[in-house]
Amino acid sequence: MTTIAIANQKGGVGKTTTTVNLAAGLVSLGKRVLCLDFDPQCHLAKYLGHTHDNGVTITDFIAAKVSYMDLPSTEGLIRHGVAGIDFIPASLRLSRAETMMAQAMFREQVLRDILEIIVPDKYDYLLIDCNPSMGVLLTNALVAADRVLIPVQTEEFSLDGLEDMGVEIQPTQVERDGDGLFAESLEEVFDRGPAVYENLVQEFPFLELEPSVRVKPLFFSRLQSILGFTGVYFPFTGEANVNIDAPACMIPATVAHEMAHQRMVALEQEANFVGIAAAVTSGDPVFQYSGYLFGLVQLCNALAPVDRDAWTAIVQQYFTQEMANDWNANNAYWAELSSPVEETAEQVYDSFLKGNDQELGIRSYGACVDLLVAYFGNNA
Repeated sequence: MTTIAIANQKGGVGKTTTTVNLAAGLVSLGKRVLCLDFDPQCHLAKYLGHTHDNGVTITDFIAAKVSYMDLPSTEGLIRHGVAGIDFIPASLRLSRAETMMAQAMFREQVLRDILEIIVPDKYDYLLIDCNPSMGVLLTNALVAADRVLIPVQTEEFSLDGLEDMGVEIQPTQVERDGDGLFAESLEEVFDRGPAVYENLVQEFPFLELEPSVRVKPLFFSRLQSILGFTGVYFPFTGEANVNIDAPACMIPATVAHEMAHQRMVALEQEANFVGIAAAVTSGDPVFQYSGYLFGLVQLCNALAPVDRDAWTAIVQQYFTQEMANDWNANNAYWAELSSPVEETAEQVYDSFLKGNDQELGIRSYGACVDLLVAYFGNNA
């Protein structure tokens, strides 16, 4: 099935009309088409003959997903409209999605995950009629789509919308290599690092650092991997360094972690939490992805030994194939390098931490879980 988002942040350019006519044209060619009304104004559903019927809508699935509740039944979800076009309606409550999804894990992927569950395999095309504004709804539609169609009119504001859409489309996915693994430019990751804390500083002003100093790659990174370290902070110089031999998917989050130390966050559990919070609130999809993945590693490593069934359920429900690829590659990398040398290095570093008033020592990395649960749990 090919998913096409019909989108422009400018209203009144014919998105709904384009969606309906494209659907009708595809149906006339013998294609099986499903339309999704993803606009709180609900114009697409009305266009196709839908009247308010108290039935389930895409809004109900969004609300359940971000509230970590069971999804409603799909019975009656897909309606049959004019010209043989099937559609899923929205409701006015979709306008509250920005608030509902604000602290959802992987909020940009909510719609994509839902569509994988609710859309039958029989359709050739799924057309998404998007709302006319930038924000989490549009980003969800773009992430869920294989293609984007941008209707424009020959006027200045419509063309401005086209330019804005080009900016919005670019960052909705991270680059991947032929094996499906995270493959973003590490040089760009380091260059964008100084801006990662800009949003978190609004919530925690004490984290502001002027000027924000660029983290550096470690020259002897492979050696650091053998010793079991992903980064090093030198408190005497204020210099933060990151192991670039480690799996690339974790490097943006590690950059954010080491920058926490630059902001005088000394304890490792606090630096882990602050780094994750900075990454996921940064607005940079590359750092957001890495931050969420790193946070999941912390949480799932704590959960799996005590409740394997709960851990398995989370993996099956929330892990995409891309996440699984990066997760497995990260585990395989560190498993291959596990050795007595790493254990000795950990013991030395543990003594160093305890000697600097960090009572938990290297175990302080695991204490990050309490902070993550408190922060994201209270905002879920």
